[in-house]
Amino acid sequence: MKDTLWKLFQKTGEVKYFLLLKELESKRGKDDRKRGGNRS
Repeated sequence: MKDTLWKLFQKTGEVKYFLLLKELESKRGKDDRKRGGNRS
């Protein structure tokens, strides 16, 4: 999914794809933090 967005961004130069990538990454980071908190 991320690779597809990155390719689209490189091909089209559309900023929205880059923003979507950033959104995906920040969401995953939050999930990881939540999971880590539950484990401890």
